[in-house]
Amino acid sequence: MKKIFCIYFLFALVLVSCAPGSEQFAQVATIVADSLTQTASPTSVTPVSTPLGFPNALATYKSSSLGIHFSYPEVWYLNELADSKDIFGAPTQVPAILLTSFEPANPPHKLEWTEQTISLQFRGQPIGTRPNSFENWVETHKQAALANQLTISSEEHFLIANQPAVRLILVSGASGIIHQVLTILNNTEFEINIEGNFDLARPVLDTVQPVTSGGLKPPDSDTPAAGICGDDQGDPVVITLGIAPDGLPKAGRCIAVNPAQRIKFINQSDGPLNTAFAEFHVDLPVGGEMLLDKPVGDYLALGVHHLPFGPELWVKTIPIPTLTPVPPVATMQGPFRNYSNTEAGYSLTLPPGWNVDEYGLSNPNKEVLFYPGDAEPLITYLSISLDFRTKNQIEDFYAQNVPDASLEDTVINGYPGIKYTYNWGRVEYFIPYQDRLFLMITDRPRDGNVQQILGSIKFTPVAITIEATMADNGRTFVMNVGDKLRLNLDLSYGWSAFSISDPAVIAGTQDGFFVLEAGTATLTTTGNPECLNLTPPCGMPSVLYSITVIVQ
Repeated sequence: MKKIFCIYFLFALVLVSCAPGSEQFAQVATIVADSLTQTASPTSVTPVSTPLGFPNALATYKSSSLGIHFSYPEVWYLNELADSKDIFGAPTQVPAILLTSFEPANPPHKLEWTEQTISLQFRGQPIGTRPNSFENWVETHKQAALANQLTISSEEHFLIANQPAVRLILVSGASGIIHQVLTILNNTEFEINIEGNFDLARPVLDTVQPVTSGGLKPPDSDTPAAGICGDDQGDPVVITLGIAPDGLPKAGRCIAVNPAQRIKFINQSDGPLNTAFAEFHVDLPVGGEMLLDKPVGDYLALGVHHLPFGPELWVKTIPIPTLTPVPPVATMQGPFRNYSNTEAGYSLTLPPGWNVDEYGLSNPNKEVLFYPGDAEPLITYLSISLDFRTKNQIEDFYAQNVPDASLEDTVINGYPGIKYTYNWGRVEYFIPYQDRLFLMITDRPRDGNVQQILGSIKFTPVAITIEATMADNGRTFVMNVGDKLRLNLDLSYGWSAFSISDPAVIAGTQDGFFVLEAGTATLTTTGNPECLNLTPPCGMPSVLYSITVIVQ
């Protein structure tokens, strides 16, 4: 061990001596020495099973294009990139997800990075003509790193979503240390490039799970390792999470469920659990319970799934009696149906056979995905969410990240807005309504069903209170049913009772005026100066105050 430490120390000194006058190189050398010391012992494949080191406030992200979802601290910043640069800085057409602890538009200088600074870039593309052997694929990345003058200081093997993963610690004279994590999930090769404190990134990687079209998590294996699974009756199926003193799950080695049953977790481990399972974020104190209030078949594909701190879960089909006829698909699809989203504030009409994924409603942007029953993998048929960026921020994003996207004015069901069209077909609509901005994304803008849905969308007005002052005399307000109008007039005048031209449109109370129905109404009052009652009276004139309200 002493010899190894001396070699690491000498390597760090060489890095420092090769960069005179550069404090950053000294920092890199120190970090490299620490990293090598920590990974000097042989690595082994380690299952991801420890609770997450996350704060309480988490956000969950689901990417239809990359086919993964994961959790991350809510205070971090997440951006979707239509194209990205590889680890060597070369621009590519590979889509990516950029996750940072800082505002990407205003990043800190590398010398200002602390232990709380992190940047993760998820890049993924389907396996094509490149070597589909995981080991060969990793080797090509190692050779590419060496060819680009990067030093591979260490290599760690572990698991992501129960699949092999490798972390390469790469050292560059210009960029410092980059952690490159390589894994293959759901037939997609992922390259996750991480800069900063890797300890902040590991909890995020622990939550990564693959998703397929329709949101089904693929199985971890086809048959249970336990060999025999107990059939658990009832709905929901209660599963105890925790490891017994003998090292086996407290609920047993394996439980079989059918796609129609639901699952309820009870944490009987020695500490709180904070982990991800399929599309759910499981956050349970000791003794806590959580019902996954969906049939298992809505989020798990047939096969065996591994539960953190629990048994294997074998999802099996229910035997169907031969005398029971299977209805044709056309009759199962049903008629057009209405969908209403009260959290984001809109409604629309869905064609027969279309599905709704509301998993994103737990996120601040309230994203909902709409897709047909025969959806193609990794295609966003229609995504509707809230966007909190300003007009300038949106324009800057496309100018920097998607400069080839064309910008046009558009109108969706009478609502004006703008749309960006990518050169490969994706369209992103931005439609403002009241104090909200809606983002609608589709990879199938010419699909008749998608156009039918967009043409049916209606936004829900949010009741607001408008205050009118003396400066608004003669002004016209455009309001919605349910809105409230409050008058804040000069108290040095004595105001007469208001005259309302159409009381069916707006009505007055002691607390203001309430909008009742669509139409137009004019409110009029006269103000006489209080000083007219003094002796001698003042010469201030009376004021005629009038405003008009147009109700949509």
